[in-house]
Amino acid sequence: MRIVIENAGAQSGSLILQKEDVFVVEVQVSVATDTISVGLESPLEAAPDLPVSVIKYVARTGDPVVLADPALDDRFMSDPYIVANHPRSILSLAMSHQGRLIGILYLENNAARDAFSEARLELLSLLASLSAIAVENARLYSYVRRRTEELEVMEERLERELRERERAEAERAALQEEIIGVQNARLAELSTPIIPITDGIMVMPLIGTMDRQRAQHVLSTALEGVQAHRAKVVIIDITGVKLVDADVASTLIGTAGALRLLGAQSVITGIRPEVAQTLIGLDVDFGGIVTRGNLQSGIAYALGRTGEARRLGLSEGRR
Repeated sequence: MRIVIENAGAQSGSLILQKEDVFVVEVQVSVATDTISVGLESPLEAAPDLPVSVIKYVARTGDPVVLADPALDDRFMSDPYIVANHPRSILSLAMSHQGRLIGILYLENNAARDAFSEARLELLSLLASLSAIAVENARLYSYVRRRTEELEVMEERLERELRERERAEAERAALQEEIIGVQNARLAELSTPIIPITDGIMVMPLIGTMDRQRAQHVLSTALEGVQAHRAKVVIIDITGVKLVDADVASTLIGTAGALRLLGAQSVITGIRPEVAQTLIGLDVDFGGIVTRGNLQSGIAYALGRTGEARRLGLSEGRR
């Protein structure tokens, strides 16, 4: 705007930009007060210090307007600003880029009539075209910067949401793993319970199908129970076991041997006929292991083995 004012010989000027089919006063320059006001964004219709009819004419036709004495021009002599202020010379021309109207340049000189010559008009038209390009570039840069900032904010939000989602998924997976672990531990306890019935006797009732993993758990549970309770006899009741294979049978035999090493005797009770046939077919040697037909007889054997039968019998007699 300073370059335009200096080359045109104007005393004041305004830059009016088109924004979404609305004209707004963006810049105003005054040589007398040596001031430049930028970013006004005032609606053209409400501008009291501009000839609105002149600017609208240039915007509508695209033709420049050069007035040596605006009050004598039939087209604009009734404009409120011209009537009130009697400007001496006016120049207004369109700023276009690639055939599209960008804005309007308005210049004014109140010191002399016919202040804007045709030679200056040619130079000002060139400056207006360059200004239109500059404005478009500035708008494009502003748009790109704004969109970049929006994308950065969106990217940060997405990253934050992804981090929160990953953390939530990790917490959910950890909780699920913990729940599964607790469930497995609980199922293991239920599948291989060990029950102390006296100070020296423990019973481990087994139900369902026995596989290698469960048989190993029986071994570890029995050893832990004997060590914790210092039991002398462990009764492994397999009345509820329907199927036993070679691995399971070997593990049961190994359990009995391991219990002997801890100073405890194992008694296997409740061997079903089909399980007995399977064991015979597998040629499993139970020669060193005490077996009883049912849990009751196994408990009776254990009571006699530990000497607790006599103590309980005395108690019954006294009672």
